[in-house]
Amino acid sequence: MIEKNIPLPPAGNERKYFWDEMEVDDSQLFPCELSESTLGYYDERRNKQLSLMQSAKNWGDKQNPRRCFTSRLVRGGVRIFRIRCPGQTNGTA
Repeated sequence: MIEKNIPLPPAGNERKYFWDEMEVDDSQLFPCELSESTLGYYDERRNKQLSLMQSAKNWGDKQNPRRCFTSRLVRGGVRIFRIRCPGQTNGTA
């Protein structure tokens, strides 16, 4: 059915992550709930880790100077760390 005069909702520009607030050596835990199977929990955390790292990398690569991140699977979820990019000196973000 075609409808007319339906207002267009605003674009979703809500901030989901706060990469810009992280300084070198900061980290943030992104919790993952424990599922019934241990393997399922690992898969869920791994998928979340990949998604978070892609988001952080995409954002960091657009910055000048570039900002780098790494991640670890930890008890309770995924932890993202802001790290110094290879080749950057102490005075560089």
